[in-house]
Amino acid sequence: MEAPFKQEINLTLPARTAVEGRIAGNPVRQLAETTKDIPVVLQPFTTRYIDGFDASAPDGTTFRIVPRTTTADLGEIPVLLIPGADNPQQIRKVLGSEGGRWLQPQAIDCASLSRSEAAARCAALTESWRGKFRFDHPEPLTGQPEPVGLRAPQIGALHAVLAHWSVSTQPATIVMPTGTGKTETMLAVSVRTRIPRLLVVVPNVEVRDQIANKFLTLGVLKQVGSIDARTQLPVVATLVHRPKTPDEVDEIFERANVIVTTMTVAGQCEPEVCGRMAALASHLFIDEAHHVAARTWNDFKAFFHERTVLQFTATPFRTDGKRVDGKFIYVYPLAKAQAEGYFKPIRFRGVHGLDRDEADDAIVNHVSRTLAEPMKPSTCVGCRPPTIAPVTAGCRNVHAIATSPGEQPCRWPIPRSTSTSRKLRLRFGS
Repeated sequence: MEAPFKQEINLTLPARTAVEGRIAGNPVRQLAETTKDIPVVLQPFTTRYIDGFDASAPDGTTFRIVPRTTTADLGEIPVLLIPGADNPQQIRKVLGSEGGRWLQPQAIDCASLSRSEAAARCAALTESWRGKFRFDHPEPLTGQPEPVGLRAPQIGALHAVLAHWSVSTQPATIVMPTGTGKTETMLAVSVRTRIPRLLVVVPNVEVRDQIANKFLTLGVLKQVGSIDARTQLPVVATLVHRPKTPDEVDEIFERANVIVTTMTVAGQCEPEVCGRMAALASHLFIDEAHHVAARTWNDFKAFFHERTVLQFTATPFRTDGKRVDGKFIYVYPLAKAQAEGYFKPIRFRGVHGLDRDEADDAIVNHVSRTLAEPMKPSTCVGCRPPTIAPVTAGCRNVHAIATSPGEQPCRWPIPRSTSTSRKLRLRFGS
């Protein structure tokens, strides 16, 4: 007999974690599912201890929604906690404000796995990528948008890597202007070639966190149809602390498919620790390779002379003016990137003041006027004060104006490193 109530509704489901924890203070994480928008059919259920909703989606996804934590046996399917979820409208409202979390299945504590168990799990995961990457794209499902595919420079760079690795183990360099998709190219190379264990070294904390999050979700590869929606996601370790011993390297590296760190961390490790990193990582990716001119970068890279090294940069010239080393296997011209619309116009407005307080007030006034203008959803307002002090003064005043009633919603990330705390950004409508 059919239940008396069913309702279709579009929901934004939160990411679901498969593995989580820390090893020697370094985060290790894997997602079972990324955040996704999905249409579902809701049908109420009642047990002895709790009421809720059964949800089913066209792609076969099923889960249960409950309004509070419970010890009731709800079966083996995933359970999503949405506080106060008494009706479909409340469910959508709470999820829209990122108020839901998964109760089951619970994430595996990475430290609860032995090294051998974790390594075997990671090996099985990369093997599951065999044959999953597509250069062409499947026909879209009825009512679904057509996959747009990777960008031309990304596809070109991927073919260049495959061609180079088929004949050479020499370190290679890819030059792609900022905005053309270097990070997605890293992801595509990793999945297409099933890299067993990848170490990614970047110049700063902000880029480290950005790339680690990209690997956690595999970026846009699923959305554009390059991989199947059910492709397993990698286990990602973020190396935020220097390993002190080779054994500590083993503990971290053997539990992850991808390890992302900065040169500040990796380059200051003891030689035996660096050597162990090179022994465990099958591949080394260096982002912003024009920094390799620095002695620390060069010394660290030397440990990987027997490994596959791939360098990514937006410019073929190092910070000392010399050409980036490694064989140039792909160079996407800056002029072509500009002609194809990868760059957007920037409107500069200089702000001047006799002292810091006056400059802060001028910044606040300029941003306030900019906020009042019609904007596209992707518009960014950047504020670069001359010193660190305005970060805690005038720029927070800008934040107060930007989040005042009637203004467009915005994010206000406060960078943690000194070098980038001078480059604050407000992002609107995202």
